[in-house]
Amino acid sequence: MKTKSFLGCRYPDIDVDEIHNTGYSAIKGTISNFFSRCEKNEKEELWKKWVYIREMIFHLNDRVNYWETRRTQLLQVGLALLVAFGGISFALFNKYYDPIANPFKGSVIEITIAFILLLFCFLVFVSSFFMVLIWHTQNNPKYPFVYGYKIWLWHWRHAEHEQSNTKISIKIFSDEVKKFSRNMLFYKEKLLNSSNEELLDQDISQLYLLITNEKYKIKMVTQLQVSFWNSFKYVLYFLLLIRCLALFS
Repeated sequence: MKTKSFLGCRYPDIDVDEIHNTGYSAIKGTISNFFSRCEKNEKEELWKKWVYIREMIFHLNDRVNYWETRRTQLLQVGLALLVAFGGISFALFNKYYDPIANPFKGSVIEITIAFILLLFCFLVFVSSFFMVLIWHTQNNPKYPFVYGYKIWLWHWRHAEHEQSNTKISIKIFSDEVKKFSRNMLFYKEKLLNSSNEELLDQDISQLYLLITNEKYKIKMVTQLQVSFWNSFKYVLYFLLLIRCLALFS
């Protein structure tokens, strides 16, 4: 029985080999024609195009990292706002609320200003909480494109002959070291024995995977930004609704 690793435990089992073989068969003729043009004295231009594809892979990878950094920064901002405005709300409530002597202590102006500040802090606190919650749900999503093709040249999931266990313990440490050595030998042999057509197919596939990955990252950053302001707006509407119901009751 095949044991799933921790990194792949949330993904469903599908026939990736069939998807890969179908996709590669569809493009194999075009890639073969690409290399057959070398007979027409276009070899130098063809290699430049391949180098350009490789450069695009690294360029897109940097862009994906940029959007992931933006997502992390939004988490840091959300946590900072959560702690700061949560603390301010608690301090204001503790200062002006006295359930024993008088529900609210201080002058009318002080209580009014404190109430406005408390309301604003509460809105920011709730909005930050929802943004942090959404950030958490975005982690390790079930990306459909991960299983869309066997990109073994660039991706760990199909680069292994034996699936390594990411839950390392003392008991299995020596076995995992041996397994890594066997997997590395498998990867080296596969890379050296692959044709130019297959390697080019792997590069182009990785390029498109990064384009798709960037799309997901941009959507995630947008979702975090929109969730903060939407939460702020909806909580404000909810509080106003409660106030209106209290006035008419």
